[in-house]
Amino acid sequence: MFKCSGALHYLSAFLVISLLASIDIATAALIFQEDALRQSESKTKELDDEKNRLQKTNAAQQTQLDKYKKISEDRQSLNDSLETQVSALKKV
Repeated sequence: MFKCSGALHYLSAFLVISLLASIDIATAALIFQEDALRQSESKTKELDDEKNRLQKTNAAQQTQLDKYKKISEDRQSLNDSLETQVSALKKV
C-alpha cells in the first residue's frame, strides 16, 4: 500500500505540474493575442483617421474644382457672346 500511495502522490503532483504548464502556455497565447488585437485596433484607428482626413481633403478639392469649372463655363459663355458680337460687327 505504501508504494501505491507514493505512485499516486507522484502522479497527482505530475498532473498538477502539467496543468500549471498548460495554463502558463494558454496565458502566454492569450497575452500574445491581446497584444495583436490592440495593435490591430490601433492600426484601424490610424487608418480611419487617415480616411477621414482624405475625405475632407477630397471634399475641399471637389468644391474648388466645381468653383473653377463654373468660372470656366461663365468665361466660355462670355467668350462665345463676344465672338458673336465681333462677327456681327464685322458684317456691318
